[in-house]
Amino acid sequence: MAEVTRSELFLALIGAGEHPRLAGMDLSELDLSHINLTGADLRGCDFSNANLSRAIFDHADLERVNFCETSLQHASFERANLRHAMMLSADLSHAMLSHADCSHALMRDSILDHSDCSGAEFFETNLTNASSISAYFAGVQFNTAIGANTLRFE
Repeated sequence: MAEVTRSELFLALIGAGEHPRLAGMDLSELDLSHINLTGADLRGCDFSNANLSRAIFDHADLERVNFCETSLQHASFERANLRHAMMLSADLSHAMLSHADCSHALMRDSILDHSDCSGAEFFETNLTNASSISAYFAGVQFNTAIGANTLRFE
């Protein structure tokens, strides 16, 4: 269960400045749709089972974040650090992951349908049984990704 409410989090963000530091917080099961956390330090946060649709995480540090079973439709992660993130069964449909670093992330059974993953890094990322129907992967190499041969493109 989350440490704070949505209202408390938004009040804290008002005075947090340009790069808020929320590392390690439990924000699970909250509705944080449309939140803008550009450039935030969110290392180790727990967002499991949260609604983060249309959230903005551009340039954010999301290393070791828990996004398991999280709604991330239309979220933006441009140039974000998602190394070692846990994204098991996360819904990233229509998400923007352009140039994000997803190295060593657990993305098994996640939904990447219609997402833009151009230039993203998937070094040793577990993509077993992930769905990627109509996703855009320009410049992406899957040769070190785990389970890339199980990606569903149709």
